[in-house]
Amino acid sequence: MKARYFIFTFIFLILFSCSSDDSTITTGENVSEPISNLSREQLNYLNRIIDVMEVNSINRNTIDWLTFRSRVIEAAEGATSRDELDTAITLALTLLGDNHSSYIKSDGTSLIGERDLDCSTQPARTISLDNIGYIKVTAFSGNRLQADQYATNLQNAIKNQDTPDLIGWIVDLRNNSGGNMWPMIAGTGPILGEGTAGAFVFPGRNDQNWGYFDGAGVNGGNELAKVSGPYTLINPNSKVAVLTNRRTASSGEAVTVAFRGKFNTRSFGEATCGVSTSNRLFDLGENTFLNLTTLYFADRNGNVYDNGIVPDEIIEDQNELQTRLEEWFSDTSN
Repeated sequence: MKARYFIFTFIFLILFSCSSDDSTITTGENVSEPISNLSREQLNYLNRIIDVMEVNSINRNTIDWLTFRSRVIEAAEGATSRDELDTAITLALTLLGDNHSSYIKSDGTSLIGERDLDCSTQPARTISLDNIGYIKVTAFSGNRLQADQYATNLQNAIKNQDTPDLIGWIVDLRNNSGGNMWPMIAGTGPILGEGTAGAFVFPGRNDQNWGYFDGAGVNGGNELAKVSGPYTLINPNSKVAVLTNRRTASSGEAVTVAFRGKFNTRSFGEATCGVSTSNRLFDLGENTFLNLTTLYFADRNGNVYDNGIVPDEIIEDQNELQTRLEEWFSDTSN
């Protein structure tokens, strides 16, 4: 994987989707003594990063932090500048073991650790079925104005296809690598339906609910993307097929989770990438940031997804997928 934000869109997943708005850093109490040839300034900066990880990482309760700190500082030996800490910071991101955290340097480039994910897949072919609406939900990163426009465009696409004869909808999340989940939730809202659609789960199981309410993607009562004059489906209980593949990641996985447990809904395709986790952005000063994985996704029924989402029906072949969708939508017995 490239060091320049795979998932890039992940910066905005954190800023807008999977995080709280509080970016205040809470530090731990462990302080390491400098090792030979590591400047005090760089040691303090590295310790600050590790402190944030120790207090806030989703894996904080399973990591041996004394060993973690020792290995990371040892990897930084001889560093006299921030850039010379890259190797140590990359090691720290690897040792976190969450496959999702990253570090954003002052020049805008990103560092990620070694990841044991394979998110490669075949090209996704558009599915077209008679009397079935089709919505492609793509990755998104942008500011609030752009987020609201993205959501509005999705709802307009839904509105323009909706007719009394429509018997169902396809929500295509294949190749959605993430970004800001909230305009995705707001945009698919007419199909998703009003109410709580999921939750963020903290270690220790302290849930924070989120969902679609009155045209908005809402997290813990806060509207994070909103459509003015939201649309309502003519047939709100029609069938919904959700499509995923190995490149459905992060915020794409959040939307996948949002449809889990919804009435008359079934998922098809490949298992998702496996970063069904939420990040939070910590400001480290001098335009550097730690994009840290802090939460899991859970669906409306409380099921937690800590390693991606397996669809109801695993189908890799594109022709087989279209055939199975035709069968499922035409079957009136379910």
